[in-house]
Amino acid sequence: MCLDFSLEPFAVACLFVIPPEIVNYGDKPTTRITKFVLRHANRARLVAIILFIFAVTSGSAGGWATAQVLVPLVMSVLMTAGFLYWETVTPVDKAAIPPRTWFYHNFSVLFGLALLPFLWWTAVFTILTTLWQNIFHWSVISTAVHMLPIGVMAFAASFTGSLSRVFSPKWIILTSLSFLVVATTLLAFGGGRPDQYWLFVFPAFTLGSSGAMLIYTHANIAIFQATPASMAGTVGAIFNGALQFGSAVGLAAVGSIEPSVEASHGGPQEYHGRAAAFWFLLGIVLLESISVSCFYQMDTDHLPSPKFNELAYDNTTAQQSKDKTDEINGIGHNAKTTKGQMSNSLV
Repeated sequence: MCLDFSLEPFAVACLFVIPPEIVNYGDKPTTRITKFVLRHANRARLVAIILFIFAVTSGSAGGWATAQVLVPLVMSVLMTAGFLYWETVTPVDKAAIPPRTWFYHNFSVLFGLALLPFLWWTAVFTILTTLWQNIFHWSVISTAVHMLPIGVMAFAASFTGSLSRVFSPKWIILTSLSFLVVATTLLAFGGGRPDQYWLFVFPAFTLGSSGAMLIYTHANIAIFQATPASMAGTVGAIFNGALQFGSAVGLAAVGSIEPSVEASHGGPQEYHGRAAAFWFLLGIVLLESISVSCFYQMDTDHLPSPKFNELAYDNTTAQQSKDKTDEINGIGHNAKTTKGQMSNSLV
């Protein structure tokens, strides 16, 4: 409640700080039917996410081949497909997610990468806190103290934003993903006994939380660099939505895998279900690593952001930017040469 009251002044300030819309795209006036569909399209997207999470979490309880799982799962897929189709026929200034957004340089890869950081942190928190309190019977204070390395390392890694000026975000992100691979593997192999904390869990917290924060920081920087400044609000909303969506769906999947394995491997007293959840998490990390390695292109690193009417930078645009820079430098060089020749002539 106190937090809600503390945020109210900022909400009121936004009424005066956020500038009014000044861009006129010249689209036709929005009809009453279009307004109705626009209003309910975002609600349909929200309902689709809720149905998908409900289907995933219900699979472990009632079985995957039941109407309770299949009906909401199919409905969520159809509603998501309908929402995406509607976005393709909606004017750019009215669409929640303009279709052209997905074609900006590296945007799709970075969106997929944004699903990972909160997912990793949430899965680790949920799995290990319940283990420590319910099975190890640690107190709340003891559990919080053992979780401190996650916060400390994440805070330290949050100051690395300037590295993107020196190194390509691709190499920073791949290094971060390698940290997550090692950390998640350690958690999958050990952590089921209290004496395994310092051997497995502590180094996993150190490497994993650093990697997750590095991904969060540099994917954030890269995705804004890849898109026009005029779309910063939309891109920021998409990026934060991906963070929350990955956390929600990933937590539902992890919460479904763990009890399913525990039902046939000794129950919650054993570590098999939690290990299976971490193996699933490791698979997601490896999939992200392959995606970044294969599809992230470094052609436009450290170049200005594209303009709103440009879908993406390509090699031609990058070469033109380089040629323009070389031309300016060449002009300066020619000017100096001409000045030197004139001086020699006077002498």
